[in-house]
Formats: sequence, structure tokens, C-alpha cells
Amino acid sequence: MDTSEEQVFMFVENRITGTPFGNLYISDDKGRLFTLSISNVVKDNSLVDFEKISSLDGTFIVNRYDYELPSLERPMYADDENFVMPKIEPVTIEDVKNKTKSYITHNKGATWELIKSPQIDSFNQPINCLQQYGCSLHFEIMSNGGEYAPVYSTSNAVGLVIGISNSGRKLDGNIL
Repeated sequence: MDTSEEQVFMFVENRITGTPFGNLYISDDKGRLFTLSISNVVKDNSLVDFEKISSLDGTFIVNRYDYELPSLERPMYADDENFVMPKIEPVTIEDVKNKTKSYITHNKGATWELIKSPQIDSFNQPINCLQQYGCSLHFEIMSNGGEYAPVYSTSNAVGLVIGISNSGRKLDGNIL
């Protein structure tokens, strides 16, 4: 996914093959040991909703299927012959679309947070979208099948990010 800052971001689809999301891991400085950075990152075929913000070191944006799934991990000491792996219900593309939110990190994936919405839209109209009420900014990144342009940033314009987005409780296509 990214190796530009002396660490490796790696996407792993670790559930049922074809599931429209996976987990994002980050390596240590040697690229040998990996730690979960964020789970349930959305993907579409081979495109993952993960974007580096070129002008800000350590800053990345992802779209996340914002729903906690049952764990597939076995107990650490699984000698219990009565242990039964939980059944995982398939997740539909429509369900993922209805629960996708954009998250940002400013510290190479150590912590992720929702993105604060702007106060006015592209038509200079006020936006009443506050995070304490579950409202935030969401970006179209890659998994839209090329319907929208991806998020764009350049190292020459520090802090400037251009992209197709909407304010609300989820990514919904009502662009700003």
C-alpha cells in the first residue's frame, strides 16, 4: 500500500475471499513485524480505499466499514475439543456502502479519527455537521469503481486536499 515513510503499510483480506474489506497493518522500521493499524478498510476488486496525503508526513485517509464483526480468532489455548468456530454471515456490498465512513491518521496509523466537516459547502451554504452528533466528512477514494476522481494532494501545497466528499453519518454520494 505505502512504503514512503520508512515503514510498510500492508492490506490483508483476512476474511472470506471476496469480502469487500480487509485490515491495514503497519510494519516496524525494519519492515519485519506488523501491527494492526485499522480494521475493515473498504476495497473494490483490487483497489483499496487508502490514500496518502502527500503534503503531510504520516497522514493517510481510509474508508472503513464501520461495523464491528465477530472475531474469527481461536482462544489462545484452543485445546478445548468442544470449541466451535463462529459462523460468519456474508456481508453484502450494499451493507458495506451503508456503513462506510472516512477516517484520517496524522501519526502513520497509530490512531485514526473521523474527519471534521467543513462549515460551508461548495455552494457557500452553511453545513450543520458536528462530530458529537455523529456527523463527519467522508471522501470517495478508490472503491467507487472509477466513478469519481480519487483524493488528490501534492507536497507543494501543505495541508491542501482535493476530493469528492460529503458531510453526514456515512459516505453516501451526496457530494459537496
